[in-house]
Amino acid sequence: MAKQHKYLLDIIEEGTIRPGSEREAEGVALHVRYKNVGVADGLIAAKIDTFFENLARTLSRQLYGLQ
Repeated sequence: MAKQHKYLLDIIEEGTIRPGSEREAEGVALHVRYKNVGVADGLIAAKIDTFFENLARTLSRQLYGLQ
């Protein structure tokens, strides 16, 4: 979780400080830096989607007895 938080802070800091092509270069550098950690390439969004899908199924089963 700390690595994800650091990743987001880096994006905010770098994205607001550096304009144009420098920002794009920093974005690529951050992407490469965090790709090995498993934070890049939409992994966080995919985990969040999976969490809410599983939560919806669980709630449906508990409320309505659906499978």
